[in-house]
Amino acid sequence: MAQNKRTFHTHERGDGDLDAYSLVRDGGTGEVYVLHEWTLPGDGGPVQGAACLELDGFLLDSGVPQQRLRELIGTLIGD
Repeated sequence: MAQNKRTFHTHERGDGDLDAYSLVRDGGTGEVYVLHEWTLPGDGGPVQGAACLELDGFLLDSGVPQQRLRELIGTLIGD
């Protein structure tokens, strides 16, 4: 089933070291979660990975990705 995905934070540290965070809604189940994707440099080439994170648990942490998501959510609410 299709997913709606919106990237809200990326961080590139150079040498192919990259983190990306996206807010995802599964079109089939309606589930909303954070997708964390990363690429790390490795001896044999880049190493990629991904993890699905529960939205409430993600927002309990503090950090730049969490702040960016809070800002995105804030844009959805009118003044």
